[in-house]
Amino acid sequence: MSLCALLCLCPRLSSLFSAFSLLRFSSFSAPRWQIFLPLSCILNLCGHSFARELRARFDPESSINRDATDFQKNSHHIIELLTEIKNQEEIICQGGGAKAIESQHKKGRLTARERIAKLIDPKTHFFELSLFAAFEMYEEWGGAPSAGTVTGLARICGRLFMLIANDATRQSRRIFSDDRQKVIRAQNIAIENKLPTIYLVDSAGIFLPLQEDVFPDTDDFGRVFRNNAVMSAMGIPQLTAIMGMCVAGGAYLPVMCDHILMTEGSGLFLAGPALVQAAIGQKTSAEELGGAKMHSQISGTVDFREPNDESCLARIRALVDKMGAPDPPVFSHTASREPLFPAEEVYGIFSRNAAKQYDMRDIIARIVDGSEFEEYRAEYGETLLCGYARIGGWAVGIVANQKKTCADHRARLRSKAHRIRRRHLHRVSRKGRPLYPRLQSESHPANFSS
Repeated sequence: MSLCALLCLCPRLSSLFSAFSLLRFSSFSAPRWQIFLPLSCILNLCGHSFARELRARFDPESSINRDATDFQKNSHHIIELLTEIKNQEEIICQGGGAKAIESQHKKGRLTARERIAKLIDPKTHFFELSLFAAFEMYEEWGGAPSAGTVTGLARICGRLFMLIANDATRQSRRIFSDDRQKVIRAQNIAIENKLPTIYLVDSAGIFLPLQEDVFPDTDDFGRVFRNNAVMSAMGIPQLTAIMGMCVAGGAYLPVMCDHILMTEGSGLFLAGPALVQAAIGQKTSAEELGGAKMHSQISGTVDFREPNDESCLARIRALVDKMGAPDPPVFSHTASREPLFPAEEVYGIFSRNAAKQYDMRDIIARIVDGSEFEEYRAEYGETLLCGYARIGGWAVGIVANQKKTCADHRARLRSKAHRIRRRHLHRVSRKGRPLYPRLQSESHPANFSS
């Protein structure tokens, strides 16, 4: 079983529930069933169970035997893998390491995650996206933990935002190919869901030794700026805080946003003093060339000049507080309820053996609110489960591969399952429910090409 397949199976599936608790989107431009939150975190939740005919069908005393040998072995196996993942996450979150963090603090600056922690509402959760991006890549260049950029969803003054922050603790402090792709992915989520976006910029531009990997193509660096323009045209608020160096290609992004904040000691220019001197022989300081004072008093590029990170983050919160009210959500939402059965039982149900059978309804029952799952065409095409439920109070549609062998002929069942899937997706999109990411097993991968 891969680490990716277990990223979402954290204790009590807290990441899953926090993801759906954040789903109070302002409004949506994408078709209503296309709500794909960090798929790297949710995609293989092969374990969210429910049963139709709810209480009559699921008896916590008899349906799952927590003392069974297989249940205990499965639980121990999952916990060991989760521990490995959590330990790796802690290392990734250290960025460039303790020395790099200390160096950042000596400059009077915070790290990317420290900035985010001070920016978001107290006692709220930052739902990070793509934490394992560029995992164990670029080691010959000092590495790029989490692709050198922190992205995720969080609430500021009660409103949901997409946050994109450069990690200045990595060794090169420059932009790699995976960094660019991660930013584009975050922007696409913001565009599809009309999420206001905040950029915390602290980057020295493209990593020149690998610049051949970065081109202004559809999914490359130039797409970032195109997305800036699209978001502006759609009326999606964008705020940028320059909290360090903002050089070369990275300097285009801030000036395409609605508001620009800049801290003292930061720089915003296409070419630094050394390159200017080499090109035209002029000697100039970084402050004269593109410092916060120059851009505030002479070029007029910067809207707010702030003395330090703390003041800048406080200003962002003040601006957010005065934004207009978001549009009401288009999806049905009620008070969230806990499942009837302990979520941690998923560890024992989800088999460590890919060939082992289990009932996917047992997984769904430990995920959805109140363990209530309205199964669609329950007796037809039994290799696939479709239905409606609530997660975190939000009405959702669910499509899941059934891990239990059915008696009917497999080819005929798959044909029926495809028909169910198509009709279910159509109904979900028509009735204003987001589609819960497909739950699939390793032995029965979902095939949605048709």
